[in-house]
Parts: sequence; structure tokens; C-alpha cells
Amino acid sequence: MGARNDPETIDMIVPGLVEAMSYLAFRILEINYECVRTVVYRAGGGVGRTHDLLRAWKAEAMSTGSGARGKFSFDPGKMSSHPSLIGQGDVGAGLIEIVYQGLAGDFGYGKPPADGGKRYAYKNPRFAGRHWARARNAWAELRSRVGKRMIYKLFGQGLAAAGIRYHGHGGSIGAKIYDEP
Repeated sequence: MGARNDPETIDMIVPGLVEAMSYLAFRILEINYECVRTVVYRAGGGVGRTHDLLRAWKAEAMSTGSGARGKFSFDPGKMSSHPSLIGQGDVGAGLIEIVYQGLAGDFGYGKPPADGGKRYAYKNPRFAGRHWARARNAWAELRSRVGKRMIYKLFGQGLAAAGIRYHGHGGSIGAKIYDEP
């Protein structure tokens, strides 16, 4: 039972490509889980933690009609409430910047920096020596573990798991890797 034309060929191949992209996205999710667990939560401190940053990520794959797309991303909707130490409001959605970059927001600084730069917690004397004041950038760790070559390798494994035989030629699979989540 073979394809007789291009649309039939696409219909036969795309479900396998979606499965391969799902494999790739979920493997990145697993690697990210280990990075967050190691870099963020093993960094010390002994305080009660919600472990939200372990759960606040999602992986998905979908058909584009003639191909497949996979996505791994931060999902602030999975964050529980994290009340601000000052003022009112919830910092849950911004917690990733606070933790990954060591940002302090407005706490203890008064006016914003004249140059519009970021305020780092570790530079504030009120936070000096506190484990949570330094950046714990699990994104940088993830990027060091998952580059374009790893993506290519994992995609190949996903194709094999989907039953698609292929011979890679080292070409691009269109991977986009971002500097920040």
C-alpha cells in the first residue's frame, strides 16, 4: 500500500514526523528537569520549596500540514502563587527571571537604575550571602547539554521510534535555540 501522489505521501509521513517531534520535545523536557533539579534545587538553602520550576515547562508536538513542529517552553500558568516580599501581587510568572538571573526586582533598591539595567539580588547588601540571591541559571545548563547536534541526534532517535527509516546527511532540521526561556 504505497502513496500515489504527494498529498498521500504527506499523509503517510506526517504522523510519524509528529511522533518524532514529540519524542524530541519530551526528551528535552526530561533533560531540563534534571538541569533544574541540579542547578536550582540542589543549590542549597534548606528552605521549603514548591518545586514549581520543575513542573512549569511543557513539551508539545503538532502537525503543520506538510510537516511537524515541536516546542519546549516555559509555562508560567503552572506556577503556584509566590507572594511578593514587598508591595502586593504575585511574582510567580516572573520567578524564572528571579531565580535564573538572580534578579531582585524593586526590593531594597528604591528608584530603578538610571541606565534601565537589571537589579541583581547578590549586589544588594541586604541579600549578601543568601543562597537564593545568586543566579541559578538552569537554562544555561540546558543549552550546554542540548545544542543543535543533540537535537539532530534526538530527532533521529524519534524517527526510529516512529518507525521511519532515514539516512541523515548532517543538514539542518531547522532548530531554533533561544538564549533565554
